[in-house]
Amino acid sequence: IWGVGWNDLPATNAQIADMRSVVREAMEEGAWGLSTGLDYPPGAYASTDELVALSEETAKLGGFYHT
Repeated sequence: IWGVGWNDLPATNAQIADMRSVVREAMEEGAWGLSTGLDYPPGAYASTDELVALSEETAKLGGFYHT
């Protein structure tokens, strides 16, 4: 919801960069990882490239990805 809202549209590069920044900030503040609910909107609209980008950001800080 942070980057694209409830829209069934691909995230732009700028939106992905913004989401990466938010993930990084959350990890630096103590989050353990990233979780999605890909069966439900708006998570169902996320592209593989978007999920990989956010997972890479999470992994840089030792976090995990779970769906």
